Amino acid sequence: MAADTRPGAVNFIAGGEASPHMFDAFQSDGRWDLGVDRLEDGRYGAVQTYSLDTETLAQTPLSNAIDAINGRLTEGTAPGNQVGRFGGDMVSLDDGNFAVVVEDRSGFHTGGTAATAVIIAPDGSIVKESFVVASGSIWSNVAAFKGGWAARVGGVIYFFDNAGESLGESNQADSGVSFDGGRGDGTRIYGHVNSPYLYMAGPGDGRVQLAVWDSRDQSFVTSIPVSEADYKASFERVNLASDALNRVVVAYESKPTAEGKEYEQHQVTVRVMSFDSENKSFSYLTPSFFAFTNQAASGIRTFRPTVAMTTKEILIAAKGEINKANNPADGADTEPQTTFYTGFSHPDPQDDPTPAVVTEPPSISIRREGGKVVIEWVGTLQAAGNVNGPWSDVADDSSSPLTLTPDQVAQYARAVRE
Repeated sequence: MAADTRPGAVNFIAGGEASPHMFDAFQSDGRWDLGVDRLEDGRYGAVQTYSLDTETLAQTPLSNAIDAINGRLTEGTAPGNQVGRFGGDMVSLDDGNFAVVVEDRSGFHTGGTAATAVIIAPDGSIVKESFVVASGSIWSNVAAFKGGWAARVGGVIYFFDNAGESLGESNQADSGVSFDGGRGDGTRIYGHVNSPYLYMAGPGDGRVQLAVWDSRDQSFVTSIPVSEADYKASFERVNLASDALNRVVVAYESKPTAEGKEYEQHQVTVRVMSFDSENKSFSYLTPSFFAFTNQAASGIRTFRPTVAMTTKEILIAAKGEINKANNPADGADTEPQTTFYTGFSHPDPQDDPTPAVVTEPPSISIRREGGKVVIEWVGTLQAAGNVNGPWSDVADDSSSPLTLTPDQVAQYARAVRE
C-alpha cells in the first residue's frame, strides 16, 4: 500500500500479486477481455485506488482493480502464470498521483523480465502508460522524492520526474560502499516528497550502511555506518524511512554475537539519524536499540521490518514469534510469523513543513472595505493584465486576505488549485 503523505491527503493505493480476472466480482466491465490472455491461473500486479474517511476510517474505492502494467494491451499470451511479481512497489508522488513498478515477466514489453512502471491518478486513470525502467529483477526499491521518484534495479538507481520522464541514473557503486549489486532484497531506498534527497540503506562492508543521493543531479552525496563499530552481529534485511526534515530511521535484522550472550534469532534493531543538507553530513540522533520489548537470546524472533515515520512519531512493524504479554523471558507464545508493531516518539519532534493538500475547491471574493480593496481566496491567487493571461502567482491561501489600495494598476484576479 502507498498513501499520499501530504498533510490533509486522503487517497491511497493498494496492490499485490493477484488474479482478479478469474472472479465474477471483478467482471463489472470488459477490462479483462481486451485481448491479453492471462491464463486461467495467471497472477500479476493488480492495483486499486481508494480514499479514506479520516473520521470513520471508512475506505471508498475510487477505481476498479486493474492489471497495472498490461491492463490496456490488446494482444499477447502470458508465457506462464507468473505474469508479474511485486517485486516492485508503489509510491505516492508530490502531485498526488501514484507511481507503480512491477517486476513484469510477461515479455510483452522487452521479451524478458523487467522492472516496468506506470503512473496512475487517484481516480484510476493512466497518467503515463507502462514503460520499462530497466531489464532485470526488482524487490521493493521504489521511492518518491520532491518532484519525482526513483527505482533501484541491479545496483543502478533510475530517477524520474512526476510525469515519468527520465532525469538520469546513478550507480550505487558511486557511494564506495559494498551494497548488494544484484536484486538486493536486504537493501532499500526511501525518500520524502518534501525533500530532493534519496536514501539507501543496507548491509555493506561488515556493517549496516546509509547513503544519500541528490535527485536534482543524481549525484552521490555522502554515506555513514548505521550500526556501531563495536556492535558485533550478523546482519540481514534492512528497511528505512525518512521524514520531511531529512531525518532517517533505519531498521535492520541483527543477531548479536558478542554482548555477553549469544542470540539464536534475529532481533529488529533501530537507529535514527539526521542529514544536514547544507553541510552534506549525517549525525546520529540515537544509538542503535532493539525496536521491541520482545527481545531475548533464545525463543524470541523479530524480523522483516517495515518502517514509517512522521516528524513526530516512528512506527516499526515486523514479523516473528514473540510473547503476547511482552514478557520475553517466558518465551514465545504466538503463531509463527505473527505480524506486530510498535510506535514511539521521534527523538527530535518538530512540525511537518510539507505543503498541505488543498481540500476545498478554489474560490475568490473581492470587496471594498473603507478605502481599501480586500481579496480573499482559497488555493493560489493569480493575477494578469489581460483576461487571457499570462497569469502569474501572487500568493497561496496561507496569505489570504490581501489588502490593496484602489490607486494600484488594475488587474484581473483568479484562484486556482495549488
